[in-house]
Amino acid sequence: MSYQMFFELSLGLKKNLHAPRGTLKGITSHVAEVEAALGFKTERCKPNPARWNLRVKDGVSDETLCEIAEMHNNWVRGLYADFAKWYKNPVADGEVITPAQAQKFWRGMARIIVPPQRWTGDYYQCRMEELYAVMREHSTADTAFGAPPLTVRQAREVIILFSEFLDREDIRLDVPVGYDHLRPGDDYCWCSKCGAIAEEDVAGRLRRCRKRGGCDLRENYGDDYKD
Repeated sequence: MSYQMFFELSLGLKKNLHAPRGTLKGITSHVAEVEAALGFKTERCKPNPARWNLRVKDGVSDETLCEIAEMHNNWVRGLYADFAKWYKNPVADGEVITPAQAQKFWRGMARIIVPPQRWTGDYYQCRMEELYAVMREHSTADTAFGAPPLTVRQAREVIILFSEFLDREDIRLDVPVGYDHLRPGDDYCWCSKCGAIAEEDVAGRLRRCRKRGGCDLRENYGDDYKD
């Protein structure tokens, strides 16, 4: 969905929306479930629309918070795209959602921001994969980079820099040689001369390597990859 459409929908519906039957009920149920699970309260400062206070209730684990945030944020992203689609092509024989009805659930159209100190390993990896894709301009994620795409090496260096502060579970994300995506440390082998080598490429790398002064792959993994 374009940023222009996202901005137009950011405060609510401006006109009636013809959507599939059951859409309004599904949205209302989702918002209520998230509120119950995380303890979000609704607050309002007129004339602004109602919004969530994103303070999470006591007793919610990091795992639960991250799982619900990931699910909800994907749901919000998908629903915005659906709204744009249904405005362009109204659903025949569906239901009509009015701007007034939308205001009753619009607080739930906000993304949930999880503070880094509560990130799980999986959540950290997802955020870094999104960031890498944005820097490489391989994704239409709802994050704008605002600069020319970085090279694989440059984007990789940014991720490595962030890992010092954010990788609490020692995921050790890196970009294996010859690839253009991140992998966790248990999915590659490390060579001090070549860098990260994808597990499936180690055997071929061992056969081709002619670097002088010893080979980390051969010393550390040679016995595991003998022909």
